[in-house]
Amino acid sequence: MERLKYENLGTTIGIRLPQNEYKGFSVVARFKPVNENTHFSSDEKIDYSVNLWLKEYTVDDEFKIETQEIDTYTISATSKRIKLEIIKLIEQMLTNNEFNKFVERFTYTYKCFDIGNSLEEGEIIEK
Repeated sequence: MERLKYENLGTTIGIRLPQNEYKGFSVVARFKPVNENTHFSSDEKIDYSVNLWLKEYTVDDEFKIETQEIDTYTISATSKRIKLEIIKLIEQMLTNNEFNKFVERFTYTYKCFDIGNSLEEGEIIEK
């Protein structure tokens, strides 16, 4: 039997976006050391690969479209500060209105799914 391989997904944090602007949306950040073989102390800066995903947590369908990849960033930080550095990145992106296009794309995709699903359900009922 072939030995199974795994992908190190690192650690994950969720950041709820300001609800007055982005009702129902949060960002999920998954981070891991760029070099998985890095041996470091908690005070040593290393490079982390940070994947950001947009999550819409009010969607409650059986077929969920609940996350959308935003981008991957490299952040240099100590293990003690990586979460704070991710928060700084999110705050900067909010300042620059960078989440607007992702929220619009998510909303459009979900509406398309919802319309298509309604059409499909109608066709099933007619049969």
